[in-house]
Amino acid sequence: MRHGWVSREPHRSALEESSDQRIPFDLRERIDDSPMTRYQWGTIAICVLLNVLDGFGVLVMAFTAQSVSQE
Repeated sequence: MRHGWVSREPHRSALEESSDQRIPFDLRERIDDSPMTRYQWGTIAICVLLNVLDGFGVLVMAFTAQSVSQE
């Protein structure tokens, strides 16, 4: 069964098909259970900073639109 782009069915390589010993691994559970790393927090901080800068540009244009249009 497929859910969007991610298949819940485990992919079996030729090596795994030849052996019956498999380690169960669910990526979604691992992501949900593990804490966020500094790299992830840094990525979020950069995204927030870029959104603030973009919003500041829109705010500046809203206040200066009249003088800019007169030029």
